[in-house]
Amino acid sequence: EDPVWTALTNFPDTQSQLNAYDDSPEFATTVGGKLRLRVSNTDSRLDFVNSTTGKRQTVQRAYTSAMLQSWNKFCMSEGVV
Repeated sequence: EDPVWTALTNFPDTQSQLNAYDDSPEFATTVGGKLRLRVSNTDSRLDFVNSTTGKRQTVQRAYTSAMLQSWNKFCMSEGVV
């Protein structure tokens, strides 16, 4: 667990999106104060029930990577991230 970054699992809604986001330490971690991100051409698959139609659906993405947020954890007054 990191005090600044939080990784999220997410399958974006748009059909043009080629990747899925995975919150596992395999894709996002900090070591020695440095953030390490990984991208893989590993298929990701999500089975879910569509809340609008009530039908089961499967979404598959060809790439997997990390998605990070730092909401309310990271303040910066100037510079580049």
